[in-house]
Amino acid sequence: MGDSPWSGLAGRAKVKVETGVALEAANACSAAIEIFKGCQNLIRDHGLNNYGADALGGSEVDAGPHLRTKFITEGTQAKDLLGRYIDSLEDLVTMFKAAGESYTAADGDSADSLAGLKGQLKEVKVEPAARDLQGQVDNAGEYKPENFDDGNHNYDIGTAQAPAPTGAAEAEPVGVRMPVRAAENMSWRDLYDLGQRLSWAEVAGDAPIWEAMAQAVHGAAYDLQHKLGEITADRWQSEGGDAAFAAIGKFGTQAMTASDSFTLMQSNLEYTANWLYATKVCMPIETEDKCDDDLDENRERYQRHYVDGVRNTEQLFPAVAEPAAPEAPVTPPTDENTNNNENTNNGNDNTENNNGGSNAGGGNSGGGGNSGGGGNSSGGQQSVTPAGLGGQNAESAAAAMEQRAGAEGAGSGASTGQTGSTGQTGSTGSAIGSTGSSSGGSSDMSSMLSSVMSAVSSAVSGLTQALPSLATALQQVSATDAGTGLPDLTQLGTLFEQYPDLAEVLSASPEVSELIAANPSLAPLAELLGIEVATDAEAAERPAGSAAAQTTETAAGQAFPRASLPDFSNLLSGIEEVIAPVTGMVAESLAAEAPAVTFQTPVATFEEPGEAVDAGSLAHARPEADA
Repeated sequence: MGDSPWSGLAGRAKVKVETGVALEAANACSAAIEIFKGCQNLIRDHGLNNYGADALGGSEVDAGPHLRTKFITEGTQAKDLLGRYIDSLEDLVTMFKAAGESYTAADGDSADSLAGLKGQLKEVKVEPAARDLQGQVDNAGEYKPENFDDGNHNYDIGTAQAPAPTGAAEAEPVGVRMPVRAAENMSWRDLYDLGQRLSWAEVAGDAPIWEAMAQAVHGAAYDLQHKLGEITADRWQSEGGDAAFAAIGKFGTQAMTASDSFTLMQSNLEYTANWLYATKVCMPIETEDKCDDDLDENRERYQRHYVDGVRNTEQLFPAVAEPAAPEAPVTPPTDENTNNNENTNNGNDNTENNNGGSNAGGGNSGGGGNSGGGGNSSGGQQSVTPAGLGGQNAESAAAAMEQRAGAEGAGSGASTGQTGSTGQTGSTGSAIGSTGSSSGGSSDMSSMLSSVMSAVSSAVSGLTQALPSLATALQQVSATDAGTGLPDLTQLGTLFEQYPDLAEVLSASPEVSELIAANPSLAPLAELLGIEVATDAEAAERPAGSAAAQTTETAAGQAFPRASLPDFSNLLSGIEEVIAPVTGMVAESLAAEAPAVTFQTPVATFEEPGEAVDAGSLAHARPEADA
């Protein structure tokens, strides 16, 4: 129970069924469960379809083992099929009990009568015991082959006639046919030995059991058809359960098809017993041939009875008749007014609910580093951040930026609310960089790493597929806790292992080398890329005004050997000194690719703790390269 397509349907589709009708349907399903379980017991107790390979001809004629396997498979499939019917019926009983219980009285219904019906409904068993069907087997009697003559030898016995499927049952399609030894390859002794091995009794003995099962399932199917058929549209209520309602009307019919498939199995066993018997009684009874003409005649009998019999039997195994189930998912309808942000912005057309202020503004660690309220595609705003570049390659990003820059209603670059071309204004964001414990340090780190992304975009045009992952890795570094100063380079290391060419291109990029030389906080990146960083001794030998010397001075004398993780404790205090040249370099790079783009990310204004912050001061364009 609980494994069928009907499991939990009453709750999912909120099914209600008139209580009296639900009671009749539940009883019919419970009774059918008893019968299907009884059939399973017959298959198990009698070992149906389990015959020896020699009894079916043996490996000497090739077909014997294959016939054995096929018969056993059919018996197992039937037992499993009955199990699936039982699962479905148990879930249907559960559904009808719940649906009848939830039904409320209509006009003219007696409250006492309804309460009595609901009381009976509770007594219906979901998992009843199996019904004993041995009496039906005994009534079916035993089967004797056609032309049976108490086993007397008969060279002229008639050929067994293959039956045709009856009722709604269909035979399984035959793909590759079973191998069977050709008649011309059979010697006299081969024919004699075949006659000694064959046995029809076991096959004939199972036919009445299949007949009894077919009749029992027929009765259950008939009852289901009529009781479930009483569940008409005016007696059924559900939300999204139309497919289930239609399948209920077909359940009895499909169960009847299963009954017909058992009848076809019975007919196939009877036919197989007929040709096994005919082959046995017409094969030679002497071990040696007395006349060459007799060998040809026996080969012809072997062909007509055994070979043709195998060919017909393999075409009479019934197809599986699965229990009816809803043909579509059973789900209650959803509220059409629920807006799950499925609409997207195309060009300058803003949707009605586009989460215009969903980005947290200063809500990240350090405050003020994201795109505030206008973070979606409303209007013409475009924030140049690693996340913005992650979804497209360098060329398409530049084209998109240029297009957006010229669009009507382009934003002014402020993170305090972006006005789209249709007049929709995003929310302002909760903070502008003053609420973070590190006075905007993490935000500025994000801006600086954004510059790394911009600086190298032209150098990795051949590796654009790595850009989304690179953006994610840089964002992970930008989220470093400024209190510990320990950057998380896990994703960058994994990325460079995945894209070794990317690491090589970045290490050879002059822009990256200059950026790292001017900013000691990027020394971990230098380690990953294999770029040498000046030590104290090397810095002392260089002119005081050189970039390397400035780097050493800015880092307060800290050296970053390749084998150790640098101390980032002074990152926040030194970031103001390096941000201006970094942003200037990126501005120059971006101007060459998309001159009309206004860079939206706040990168300046470093107030001391306690100073008032002017929100308008954060809404400015990137400085020029010589700033």
